[in-house]
Amino acid sequence: SGAPQEYVKALDIRATRYYSFFNGTIPCRLYLFDLQPQQFMIHETSEQKLARQIQGLLEKGLSRLP
Repeated sequence: SGAPQEYVKALDIRATRYYSFFNGTIPCRLYLFDLQPQQFMIHETSEQKLARQIQGLLEKGLSRLP
């Protein structure tokens, strides 16, 4: 990205690593992200969180069936 860091921070995802370099005279950064599903549930409602927790418990319970 040649954009200011504020634009990258607005993504609300922390980069696992970044590299600084120049594209001609433009200072740039190459951001590396380790994207996991839980990183995208930042703005879930309490009802959505409860439903996700219940679903996880049900999946664990069903996986124990013979």
